[in-house]
Amino acid sequence: MGRPERPLDPNEGPVQRFAWELRLLREKAGSPSYRELSRRAHFSSTALSEAAGGTQLPTLAVTLGYVEACEGDAEHWERQWREVAAEILAPGDESAPYLGLAAFQPEDASLFRGREELVEHLVGEVGKRSFLGVFGASGSGKSSLLGAGLVPSLSLSSVVLTPTAHPVRELTAKTADRPELVVVDQFEETFTLCADPNERDAFVAALLACDAKVVIGCRIDFLDRCAVIPALVTALRDAQVLVGPMTPEELRRVVVEPATCAGLKVEPDMVSAAVIDAHGQPGALPLLSHALLETWRRRENNRLTLAGYQASGGVSGAIAATAEQAFTELGSADQAAARSLLLRLVQPGQGAYDLRRRVALDEVMGPALNALVTARLVVVADGSVELAHEALTRAWPRLRTWLEEDRERLQQHQDLTTAAHAWDAVDRDSGAVYRGVRLEVARSLAADSPVALSQLEREFVAASEAHETAERAGVRRQSRRLRTLVKALAALLVACLVITGVAVVQRRAAVAGEKVALSRQLALQAQDLSGSWPDAAEALAVQAFRTSPTIEARGALLSTAAYKPPRVTLKDHRGAVRAVAFNQDGTLLASAGDDRSVLVRSPSGTAAPIALTQHSKPVRALAFHPSAPGLASGGEDEQIVLWDLNTNAAAHVLPVAHGRINSISYSDDGRLMASASQDGTVILWEGAREVLRIPHSLGEVHDVALGGDLVAVAGQNGVLVHNRTTGAQQVYQDHRGPVLAVALSRDGGALASGGADSQVVLRAGGEPSFLRRHTAGIRSVGFGPDGRMLMSAADDGSVRWWSVPGGGWLTGLISRTGAFFAAGLSPDGTKLAAGGDDSVSVWQVALPAFTGHAAPPFGVATAADGRIATGGADRSIRVWDPSGTQITELDAPARVKSVAFHPDGTLVSAGEDGAVTAWDLESRKPVRTIAEHDGPVTSLVLAGNVVASGGADRTIRLVDPASDAPPRNFPVAHTAEVEALAFSPDGTVLASGGNDGRIVLWDVEHSRELAVLGELGNALRDIAFTPDGRTLVTGDASGAVIFWDVAARQQSATLPGQRGAVRELALNGTGTLLAVAGSDTVITLWDTATREQVATLTGHTGPVNSVAFNGDTLASTGSDPRVIRWDLDPEAVIARICGARVGRC
Repeated sequence: MGRPERPLDPNEGPVQRFAWELRLLREKAGSPSYRELSRRAHFSSTALSEAAGGTQLPTLAVTLGYVEACEGDAEHWERQWREVAAEILAPGDESAPYLGLAAFQPEDASLFRGREELVEHLVGEVGKRSFLGVFGASGSGKSSLLGAGLVPSLSLSSVVLTPTAHPVRELTAKTADRPELVVVDQFEETFTLCADPNERDAFVAALLACDAKVVIGCRIDFLDRCAVIPALVTALRDAQVLVGPMTPEELRRVVVEPATCAGLKVEPDMVSAAVIDAHGQPGALPLLSHALLETWRRRENNRLTLAGYQASGGVSGAIAATAEQAFTELGSADQAAARSLLLRLVQPGQGAYDLRRRVALDEVMGPALNALVTARLVVVADGSVELAHEALTRAWPRLRTWLEEDRERLQQHQDLTTAAHAWDAVDRDSGAVYRGVRLEVARSLAADSPVALSQLEREFVAASEAHETAERAGVRRQSRRLRTLVKALAALLVACLVITGVAVVQRRAAVAGEKVALSRQLALQAQDLSGSWPDAAEALAVQAFRTSPTIEARGALLSTAAYKPPRVTLKDHRGAVRAVAFNQDGTLLASAGDDRSVLVRSPSGTAAPIALTQHSKPVRALAFHPSAPGLASGGEDEQIVLWDLNTNAAAHVLPVAHGRINSISYSDDGRLMASASQDGTVILWEGAREVLRIPHSLGEVHDVALGGDLVAVAGQNGVLVHNRTTGAQQVYQDHRGPVLAVALSRDGGALASGGADSQVVLRAGGEPSFLRRHTAGIRSVGFGPDGRMLMSAADDGSVRWWSVPGGGWLTGLISRTGAFFAAGLSPDGTKLAAGGDDSVSVWQVALPAFTGHAAPPFGVATAADGRIATGGADRSIRVWDPSGTQITELDAPARVKSVAFHPDGTLVSAGEDGAVTAWDLESRKPVRTIAEHDGPVTSLVLAGNVVASGGADRTIRLVDPASDAPPRNFPVAHTAEVEALAFSPDGTVLASGGNDGRIVLWDVEHSRELAVLGELGNALRDIAFTPDGRTLVTGDASGAVIFWDVAARQQSATLPGQRGAVRELALNGTGTLLAVAGSDTVITLWDTATREQVATLTGHTGPVNSVAFNGDTLASTGSDPRVIRWDLDPEAVIARICGARVGRC
C-alpha cells in the first residue's frame, strides 16, 4: 500500500486549492492508484502524484492527462488551470500610474498621454477609409497608440489581435462576433512567425475583404516586406500614418500628467532629466515608461524625485537594473531556467533588431517565470508568454550578450521548433523527422542548448533518433541477409554446378550490395569522428570510398580531408597529462603529468622520449629556459627541479614548501623565473636564488606569466598584474569564479585570462573583451609571437583562436570528448601541443589554413591562378594562395558582401555602405568607387570588363572599372532587394533575381528588359547560367533549385531532396557540377546532367554564405569565420591522406 498523501488546506493559496480539487476528482473516480492513473494517462506516476501534491502548479499537459485518466471534463479543467496560472502570475503595482514595458490597453486610456494630436489624426483617417497602416520604429509606441489611443476614441465595437504563426485562424476566431473595427497589432509577425506564404497571402486577402474597418500596426523596418504583397501595396498607397518621436512637450506630459492624476507630485528636475534622456533617442518610450515605473516605486511621500529617478537607472539603465536585480535574486538553477526562458522568447533578427515571440504558458511554468512576471519583464496573456517589449533585448546587456553568444544556436533551435511543430501537424509522420546533419545539430541542441527543449521538441528528437536507429538496423539486417544469401549461394554452387553461372552473378550482386552497406556505415562513422578524431575519420573515409564509392563515402572523404590540420598523437604517459612546453626553436617538446615523469622528445614523435625522473608526486608545471638548454618542472611534491638537458640530470632542486607547484614561467631573456604555489605564494627567481615574493590577496594561484616588466597572476579571486620595476599593482575581477590561466603578450601590452566560468577575458588597451565560445573551464591561454592572435584550450576538449585586440573568434582547431588540461604554443607560433587523458596531441601547423577573419566572411571569389579572395563582416578583404596562406589584407570602410576578380588583376568588392569598389592589390588601396547604391549592395557579378551590381535599393547598375564613364542604370523591375545577378557566357544577357521572387532577363547592350522568366512565391537567393547559356539555375529561400530553359522561358527540371534555404549556387567551369550552399550548414554537389546528388560536404558550423569553383576545387565561406577549400578529386584526396601518413592507408 502506498504512503498516504499529506493533508492540503485549499485556503492556503490557488495552487493548494487546485491540487485539493484534483484529489477530489480522483476520489470521485474511485481512488485509482497512481500506477493505474499512469497506465491510463501515459505520464509517470511521480508526475501525476506531484500534480496533486500542492507544491507547484503542474503543466497543462500533465493536468489534462490526470483529468482524462479520472474521466473528468477536460475543457472545464483547462479553463480552471489557466485561471490559476493567471492568478499566481499576476504582478503587483496595480495602483501605479505607469505601465513599465507593457503596452497600454483600452482600459489604460486615462493614463495614456502625449499623443492626443496623433490620435485625433488617426481617428480622422479611419473615418475616411476602410484600411489604414500605422508604421513606426520599434519602441515608438505603436501598440499603445492603437490600444489606448485609437480604440477608446472610436465608438465602434472593436477587436485587437496579433497575427501569430497562423494569422488566418487567429483572425477567424477574433472576428466571429463581426466587430466594426479590427486592429492588427505587430503586423510584422505575418512575416516573422507565419512560415507559409500562402497563408500569409490569404490573411492579407481576408483583411482587405473584411466588412469592418481595418488598422494594422507594423514596424517601419518591415515596410519593404509589405511591399512584396501587391494587394497590400495597393491598399497602403494613400493610407499610411507614420509614428515619429515625441516632442519635448509631449514627453513632459507623459511624465507629469499620469502622476498628477494619481495625486502625486513630480520634482521639476526629475521631469527635465527624464525628458532630456528620452528626447531624440530611438525606441525610448518603453525605456522611459519603465524608468518612470521604477521611479514611482522609489517615491518619497507621494513625490517623484530626481534622486529616485537616478536610483532607477534612468532611461538608459532602468530596465537593465530591474532585470539584473530580478535575475541575481534567483538561485543558480532558476537563473539557468530564466536564461533558457528569455532566449526562448526571442526570435533572432535578420535586420536591425531582434524580435519577441510567444510560447505556450505550460512550456515555461516555474519560479523563474514568476520572478520575471513580477518584475514586469515578461507578460502572460491568453495562455501564452512573451517579453514585455523588444526593448529588453537592447537595453539589458546580459540578455544582449546571451543573444550574441548564442545567435547561431538560437537560430538552430528555432529551426528545430518549426520542424517539430510541422512533424506534429502531419500526425508525426516519419517522413518529417530529422536525418543526417540536421539530426546531429538537434542532438547537440538536446545536449547543450541555450534554450531548454520543450516536450514536443524532445519527442521530435527522440523520434528522429529512433528512425535513424531503425534505418541502421535495417541496413544491418539487409547486410546479414546478404551474407546469408552469399553463403547459401556458395552451398548451392557446390550442390548444383548446372547453375554455376547464375550463382556467380547473384553472388557478385550480393557482395556489391554488402559493400555499399558497409561503405555507408564506414562513412557515417567517419562523419561522427570528424570533429573529435579527424585522423581516424580520414582513415575511415578512405576505407569507405575504397569499399564502394557511394554518395555518403564521397562526402565523408572530401569533408574529413578539408579544413583539419594533420595531428600526431603521442601516448607515452601512464596517466593524465597536466603540462606541456616547447623549447625556444620548437625542436623539443616536454610533457608531464600524473605518472610523475617528465618526457622530452621531438614534436614529430618519430623517436622515443627521454624520461626525466626526480619527482615523487604528479608534475603540474613545465617551462623551458629560453636561451640555455634547461627545463624547469614542478608539482605536488613541493619542489622545482632545474634540469640540464645536456646531461638530462637535475642541476638544482628548489624546495618550495607552499603546497603543490601550479605554474612556472620564464621571462623572454631567461633572467627571471616565476613560480606559483597552492597556498598563493608567487616567487621570482634568478637561477636558483629567490629574489622577490609578490604580495596579493587572490588565494590559491593557478597560473603565472611574465611579459616585459609585468608579472600576471591568475588566482582563486581574480587576476593581478604586478610591475616589477615600479611595484605598482592592478587587480581585475572579470571572472565569475577561479581564474585558471593567464598570459601576457611579449611586450606586456595585452593580457588574457581564462576561468572556470568558461570564458576568456582579453585586455588589450581598451575595455575588456569577454570571449565566450568554450563550454567548460579554460585551462590554457597563450599569445602568438606577434601578439595578434590568442589561443585558448579548455575542459570541453576544444582549442580556439581569437584575434587581438578585437577578440573576434577566428577558428576552432578541434573538439573532442576528453578535456585538454594543458596546451602550449611553440615560440614561433607554428606548432601547438595539448595534453589531456594519457596522450599529447601535436599539430605541426597550429592554425588551420585560411585563418584570419575575425567575423564571418560573406563573399568568396577565385582567380584563374588559384588565388582566393574573401570579404566579410570584419570589414576586411583577404587574398590567399591556394594553400591558405594570406597574401594580402585590405581594410574596407564597411562590411563586405561580395568580392570578384577582374581580368586586369584588380579586385572588385561590394559593401553594406552601397559602394562597389575596385582595389589595387599591390598598393592595397582602392582605385576608385565605380558604383554607389542607396543602401547595401546585395549582388555582384563580372563578365569581361563589365561589372554588374544589385542593391537593396532595387536597382541594377553596370559599369566598366577601366572606364571613366558613369554607371548605367537599368529600369527598376524588382519590388525588393536584387539578391542575385548572372551574365550569360557571351555577356549579352543579364539575369536578375530578387526577394520579390521575380527572375528577369535583360538586354545588356541596350539596358532593357527582355522577359520575366518566372515569378516564384519565394525570395530568390542566387542564379547561374550554364556554360552553353541555354539553362539558368535558380535557388530560393524555400530550398528549391530549379533549372530553366532560357529559350522556352519555362522550367525544365527541379532538383529533388534539397533541404533548407539556398544561400548561393556555383557551377564548375564545364557546367557538369553544381554546388548548392544551404542554410543547413552543408554544401550539396549535384551532377547537372543526371540531376543526381554527388556528395554532401560538411565542415561549416552554421549556414554557408558563399561558394566558388576553381577547377577541381571549391572554396566556401560560412557564418562561422571559416574559409574552406575543398579538393573534389577523391583520388587526389586519398593520395594526399595516405602519402602524409605512411602506413595508415
